[in-house]
Amino acid sequence: VAILGFPLGVAVFPGLAVWLTGELGWRMAWGAIALALGVFLIPLLLWLLKGHSVRHKNFVAQTEGEAGAVVSQHRRRQWSRAEVLRDPRFYLICIAITAPSFISTGLFFHQAHLAAAKGWTMAWMASAFVAYTVGAIGSNLAFGPLIDRFGARRLLPYYLYPLVLTCLTILCFDHPLSAIALTLFLGLTSGSGQTLVGAAWPEFYGVLHLGAIRAMVISTSVGASALSPFILGWLIDRGATMEVIAVGFLVYLTVAIGGIMLA
Repeated sequence: VAILGFPLGVAVFPGLAVWLTGELGWRMAWGAIALALGVFLIPLLLWLLKGHSVRHKNFVAQTEGEAGAVVSQHRRRQWSRAEVLRDPRFYLICIAITAPSFISTGLFFHQAHLAAAKGWTMAWMASAFVAYTVGAIGSNLAFGPLIDRFGARRLLPYYLYPLVLTCLTILCFDHPLSAIALTLFLGLTSGSGQTLVGAAWPEFYGVLHLGAIRAMVISTSVGASALSPFILGWLIDRGATMEVIAVGFLVYLTVAIGGIMLA
């Protein structure tokens, strides 16, 4: 529930950005966004985080006490960042969790080219992203109880399957309704991943050094997001069709799903 703001933003802000650009021009629209960040959102964030340092210190003290106590043999090991970096499973998992960042960012960045290649208008493409929000919120809410029941580790391979369907949609269909399908599938992977991946790391490596471990993972995902527009743009400039790119994505996803299963 706590991360539903992201898919809601995906639904609301594209239309808001189009409206602001039409009313103010693109330069003033960026200025209005910067003003909103500085005047409203940053102060709100600081207010919401009030007292967080005290809560975090209490949490760390409790966790360290549990880790140092004489507990049952079923107590989960608390891995350090150095230990995680020496664990081959970490790299197998990273291959998988960077796939949504790489593929989704690439498709978002080059959505105009995708729409032109499929014969869709940009207005239709933008409206199709409502399906992304529906998929993200639905999978977000669905995977929470599933994680509580089955554990994130067991469910991790399955969150990439909607991304496979996204690529198959690009590969096989040109109908305007397929834009809704592919954004829906993107949303399903995004929403389930936001819930699932965050819950999986404690199951693999414990919670004591979770911040350091997640920092490495997020850096990897950000790097994948940064590389994707460049790589896809380079391929498009050299004549690669979106269907060929989708085949490449499918190969990547096959390796990623296999890596998760081995981990």
